[in-house]
Amino acid sequence: MNIQNRSSLACVYCILLSSLMLGFSTEPGEPQKRLNERDENTKKGRLVMINIVDDLANHNKAPLLVRQGSGWMPLYCTDYDWKEDQRVSSALAKLQQERCDELWDELVRRSNDKHYCRTLKDKNEHFALGNWTVGMFCSILADDWLLGICEQHLPSDPDKDGYRISLDYGISKAGGLPKWRNERSKKALYELQIDICEEAILEIAKMPKISQREEVKARKKIQGEIATLRRIRRAIFTDYSSMPMMFYHQKEAENIRRLLQKSDKSKNKDGR
Repeated sequence: MNIQNRSSLACVYCILLSSLMLGFSTEPGEPQKRLNERDENTKKGRLVMINIVDDLANHNKAPLLVRQGSGWMPLYCTDYDWKEDQRVSSALAKLQQERCDELWDELVRRSNDKHYCRTLKDKNEHFALGNWTVGMFCSILADDWLLGICEQHLPSDPDKDGYRISLDYGISKAGGLPKWRNERSKKALYELQIDICEEAILEIAKMPKISQREEVKARKKIQGEIATLRRIRRAIFTDYSSMPMMFYHQKEAENIRRLLQKSDKSKNKDGR
């Protein structure tokens, strides 16, 4: 075989090898077809994420919040659909089960969604924290999924009994999580978690109220998480929750209605 033929065969071999390594067919138009399929799959995946978040919208009207003593209590309308409330609770549970990078990004995008979702109770399970929107739930869950890997290891705040220290990580300075994320749009969620962990280590070291022992303990645990993230190269989702989510139920709402009605009658009787 002459040099020219060997050279031609080598070129063909290189082309075939490159095609196999790239996963492309040698047929004309095949690379573009694969790109189109990938784009279509991306669109379908995004649609699935959108639908999961859309399901958080409650079709009920949010209850009226009535001042009662030192707090607020929800006055649900008599025809409030509690089955719809249960559907929304199921949607929230499903969202937690479907945790992934794409869904996290959708939560960040939807953090300003104004649709009513559910009404939260305070930690004493008496007064209402407020009528929470879809966006409020998206915001708190996006924070937990991003920050949980780090915040679960933060030292307790000596000035706030039972609470961990509060860090900003530069998110507020950036103008909020959506803007902070947009500035790092090319990074995967696990890379953002690494950034958060590294920033936490720096911030904790600057806090004089945290003892050296507590600072070292937190730093070692957070450094361990960074090492894991770099090794597995994917986001770690923890069960950490910055806010317990407690909801009102039908019987409870009926009792509150009777209480508010009794209180209203008492005020009318007293001429107030």
